Amino acid sequence: MKTSILPAALAATLLLVAGCGDRKSASEIGIDDDGAFPEAFDEGAPSEPSAYDSIRTQLEANGLEPGYDASSGRMIAIGRTSKKVADPAVQSFALVRDHCLEEALHAAKFDILELICANVESTEDSSKEPAGTPNKTNTTVVSVNETVTGLRMLAMVESWTPEEGGVYEVAVAVGWSEKWHEAVMKRLLAESGASLSSEAVQEWLDRKNLAARSGPAAFSDPDGNLRMLGIGAADAETPGANARAEAMARKFAAFSFPTAIKASRKLVSTMVGDEESLDFSQEYDEAVDPKPRTFLTVLSTEIVHPISGRTMAVVVVEAIP
Repeated sequence: MKTSILPAALAATLLLVAGCGDRKSASEIGIDDDGAFPEAFDEGAPSEPSAYDSIRTQLEANGLEPGYDASSGRMIAIGRTSKKVADPAVQSFALVRDHCLEEALHAAKFDILELICANVESTEDSSKEPAGTPNKTNTTVVSVNETVTGLRMLAMVESWTPEEGGVYEVAVAVGWSEKWHEAVMKRLLAESGASLSSEAVQEWLDRKNLAARSGPAAFSDPDGNLRMLGIGAADAETPGANARAEAMARKFAAFSFPTAIKASRKLVSTMVGDEESLDFSQEYDEAVDPKPRTFLTVLSTEIVHPISGRTMAVVVVEAIP
């Protein structure tokens, strides 16, 4: 059966809730108009109690909602991941940050594909325990197996709270539209990007807060050319920091490329009498178009990450088809 809406219980299970309290937050949001998304998001540190709440607030402030908008032909999904982090001011924090960002991107990409085309299977089993207690199990599996081109990270927000032993959270908003898909395909089919202006990329980066952002980035330059970037970061005190940052940047720069995604989410709900228990599991696998690409390093610098206070080596690369 085809569906475009996640079962409510499954959707609720996917939202990992962080505690309230004093927090450190960082956000960097800004995109260019592609006919489906606004010209730019408001920027600044989120005031909401978590990265997820902040990104929802910023989307709403710009007239955007997660889901499918038929009038504009756009789709937006929010991916969210949280991890226990007692103290972000440690050298290993950068690795946790990368891991959370990638997991959040995977979750958002799954939701975009679920909006496009997904298979949902539900089964229900009832039985009785030896003592005669009714036992009913509902199993819901949502699976996708598609290739998608033209995904776009619209926003990234991260937050940390010391409560509950310390919780670090990353939330991302990912969008897709038919117009953006066509723009990416046109760019991928271009003969060469070697003659594109490097000044346009530098001017775009000058307006961005790289201390609060990693991951994919894309914009249209003044000549109407689509520029696809990746922003990678690594703790500056880690051996080989620049090499790791560049490797992550290359991966992120290919975010809009054709990507074959095969993933599934499984939710098992068991009722024993009046009590319900939930068991959630998921699998995710993706393969980016293997066609050789060129990645140009356009920036290599160091910044201080606002949440951890750690100095990060930051590398920005541009994907050239």
